[in-house]
Amino acid sequence: MLPRAHIILGFFFAAAALYFFPQIGFLGAGLIWAGSFLIDADHYLWYVIEERDLSLKKAYKWHLMKREKMRKLSKKERRKHKNEILIFHGFESVLAAYLLSFLWQPFIYLAIGFIIHLSLDYYEEIAYQHRLDKLSVIWDTIKYHKLKKLK
Repeated sequence: MLPRAHIILGFFFAAAALYFFPQIGFLGAGLIWAGSFLIDADHYLWYVIEERDLSLKKAYKWHLMKREKMRKLSKKERRKHKNEILIFHGFESVLAAYLLSFLWQPFIYLAIGFIIHLSLDYYEEIAYQHRLDKLSVIWDTIKYHKLKKLK
């Protein structure tokens, strides 16, 4: 899912959370919102590693190009190609934020934002790639070596 969608949908989820659970306050709602889109920083990190370039604009265009190439493939072909390894996209980041919430309680709101983000990504993956990645960074890393790189 594109960052714009995560920013907008994350805002609505955070606003709804604040409305239904006012005790979370603006800090909690803000952290839910931030967690729902800042998790995508790992896409940029992947671009920097792969392309050895720091341009955020080029990174965005690079990901859009890869996304379109993948969507042009048949369902069967999509399953044969690897995506990037995204260090924040998996249950490990949710678990880390949850565990950190024992040290500083507001981390739980980041974990909720991560869950919102990942849920939206899972929907898109199932709908368009017809496979489910990003459940675990460890599993994706193992699986990554068995798939073809999209050129």
